[in-house]
Amino acid sequence: MLNVIFSDLKKQLLIASSIIAFAFISSFIICLGLLLSNELLNKIDDTMERGKTPHFLQMHAGSIDNIDFSSFASNPMVEDFQIQPFLNIDNNEFLVDGEPFIFSSDDNGVTIQSRSFDFLLAEDGSIINVDDGIYVPTYYKNSVELGSKLTICGQDFIVKGYLIDSQMGSSLSSSKRFLINEESYQKLRDKGSEEFLIEARAISVDDINAISNLYALSELPKDGPAVTYSLIRLMNALSDGLMIILIIISGILAMLISLVALRYIFLISIERDGKRIALIQAIGIRRDRLILLYSFKYLILLLLGSTLSLITLLLMLENASILILLGGHLIIFIILTLWDYLIMRRISKIDILDEIRNSNKKSNGIISLALVSILTAIMYCLAFIPASAASTLASKEFVSSMGIGNADIRMDLKGENRSDIEEYLSSSSLVDSYEIYDTYRVKVEAKEQTLLMLIEKGNHSLFQLKYIKGCEPINENEIALSQLLANECSVAIGDKLNILGKEYIVKGIYGDITNGGKTAKVTSIDKDTPIWSIAYINSNSPDSLVSALLTAFSKAKTGKIEDYVISLYGNTINSINKAKYIALFVCLFIELVLITLISALTVERDSRTIALKLAIGIRRGNILFNYIKKFLLTLFIGLILGIVLSMLTGGNILSFMLSFLGGSNIEFIFSILYSLFTLPILMLLIAAIATALGLMNIHKVKAYDIRGGIL
Repeated sequence: MLNVIFSDLKKQLLIASSIIAFAFISSFIICLGLLLSNELLNKIDDTMERGKTPHFLQMHAGSIDNIDFSSFASNPMVEDFQIQPFLNIDNNEFLVDGEPFIFSSDDNGVTIQSRSFDFLLAEDGSIINVDDGIYVPTYYKNSVELGSKLTICGQDFIVKGYLIDSQMGSSLSSSKRFLINEESYQKLRDKGSEEFLIEARAISVDDINAISNLYALSELPKDGPAVTYSLIRLMNALSDGLMIILIIISGILAMLISLVALRYIFLISIERDGKRIALIQAIGIRRDRLILLYSFKYLILLLLGSTLSLITLLLMLENASILILLGGHLIIFIILTLWDYLIMRRISKIDILDEIRNSNKKSNGIISLALVSILTAIMYCLAFIPASAASTLASKEFVSSMGIGNADIRMDLKGENRSDIEEYLSSSSLVDSYEIYDTYRVKVEAKEQTLLMLIEKGNHSLFQLKYIKGCEPINENEIALSQLLANECSVAIGDKLNILGKEYIVKGIYGDITNGGKTAKVTSIDKDTPIWSIAYINSNSPDSLVSALLTAFSKAKTGKIEDYVISLYGNTINSINKAKYIALFVCLFIELVLITLISALTVERDSRTIALKLAIGIRRGNILFNYIKKFLLTLFIGLILGIVLSMLTGGNILSFMLSFLGGSNIEFIFSILYSLFTLPILMLLIAAIATALGLMNIHKVKAYDIRGGIL
């Protein structure tokens, strides 16, 4: 029996190699995504465990003299408590060999090594002990070389190494810490703005939210954002995590393509062997045994493809988790095996007499062409979505879906006189429009719970956000909430909140990635001193205005909105670009294999028709041209379907990925050049090559083959 199976496979090398290829692709991409996910999470957990990341962190820009923290620190839920200094220094004061290297709007500063927890680690995972020199965040590794001279506020340091910051190391974190010793810190202390990180670790992780609420409702200092362990872990994961999610989505799409393609291959195989199957049944072989025989024949090929994927991943990834690798391949192999068996059950529907009497049935070419269109649409989505995700994150329009005003320039007023800035903006010919927004920390009563909210006051009709539901607040008694905050408060449009004794009606819900994704917006609030203020500005010459503002107000953090987005998402966009090229390669490879296979099988099924055309004098070149024309036209229809499908689903997929940070209702931004020209042309080119390869068997068809098939 095995000899019969292997003899069959030798005669069907194209089909056999295609089945192996599809099993390999499905297993490889999905398992790669699972392995990268596991590696990323293990790395994050190990770093956070070694560094003893705080479970609760409250930033405070102001004095903590004469403030008693003992009541909070001695709470039974609190295992450890500390206050860590952070000296915020103007980015222009950081120089490498006399040249600035920080061009983002992030807060950068120096600190000393912690005593109890929140340790800054060396690249080997050990806790850094600083004797002299300075340790630089790995975020700036490409900008600052080991051993170079780093000057901060006129004081020179030698770069001794790079540090891993489990709390602020993510590209999504708006602050970065440089590590120096105590003596150097004291020398710089009057050169910057000192902030304090009020940190606590819980006895049980289940108590983290309770500790956060306990601090929020106390009278202790809160002049700055507060974050918890889960948010820190999420921010650490998301930079590379979005790339991994895209790889897994690509794997699922590749799996879907493989299942559809395998179904086509298996049905073609059953159809071409129909007469033999009928004869075998006629001599008394049971149908269930035949089903198992054919299932086993292709099971060998599926197993071979999965095994090749397993070996490739083991060679590529040195420290790959064997358990995840074997488990992932086993699950995918079981899915493919069940799919194989379900399709092979079609053997039971074969009519013995009908097959024997009609040995030469007319093939249905429409099915093959429809299959090419459907699979082309899916393959286009596979290549389009990662590329457009990167374009969306890099676009200016993207910010309005993420809680950031759609303006040309963003200006943080911290450290400067507000009235001077307002006077400058109102009189500058470079300014088209501007608005200053003040943020307050306020206790809010919502549905039997009391929360501490960050509420932004201003005219939200200017520099509008994209709202998931409802619209911006217009009247004094209206409020809009971020999606994460609305979910936490369990409120919807039309519900009421009590804020400082005044009732507000929820008018809108929006996506937000700033300040942990939990913010609110109003036009009026009865509170005097904001914790911070920002200005959004539209300008007829953004570059000139940014330069002028930086000169006039050096302490304020000023930059173009796109630069602000790049500072947040630069590493994430780079990661997604990697996924884009992986997806493009997979798409083109699958297309090459698939269209070569389908076109070759089409020639085989139509061999009698081709022979008849040759017999009546139609030239072989004309026949070949007609097939190429049909396949390319079908592919073109598939591309149009793929473009439409991608436009309809792409935004939902990206919204799903960014919903972990509070983003939602994303407007998909795509590159017209890549999406409508480069990608379709590449796919058409590969299709032309694949069709030419698959149709080579037309040259083997002779006019006398009208009596039967060529194979």
